[in-house]
Amino acid sequence: RGPAFLQNVTSQGVRDYYQILQNRNQTKAEIQTAISNWSTTYNVADQVTAFNTQRQQQEQQGRQNVTTAVQELSSTLNQIYQIMDNQNLTPSEEHQQIGQLFSNMTYPLKSLTGSAL
Repeated sequence: RGPAFLQNVTSQGVRDYYQILQNRNQTKAEIQTAISNWSTTYNVADQVTAFNTQRQQQEQQGRQNVTTAVQELSSTLNQIYQIMDNQNLTPSEEHQQIGQLFSNMTYPLKSLTGSAL
């Protein structure tokens, strides 16, 4: 369990790593410094750096995805409301059209739209 770089350290190294993470009295910067020092001690600094870079990229992408979804939410809700207000549709057609809209949405937009409805 845990990050892949832990597979390349001793069991003592794994315990030391988790001990760093469990210290709730340190700032995030202090924890980063401690992990950096730890990674040098256990010869996994490059792996830790790669892990952190990948995690930061994923976080950035996730934030961008949510920001985009928020920007699209109003338009998406208007499309759904138009379908719901269309008295010329059968309930089955309404369901199908709304389902089609949802099938083309990103996960963050689906989640926001579902919550808003």
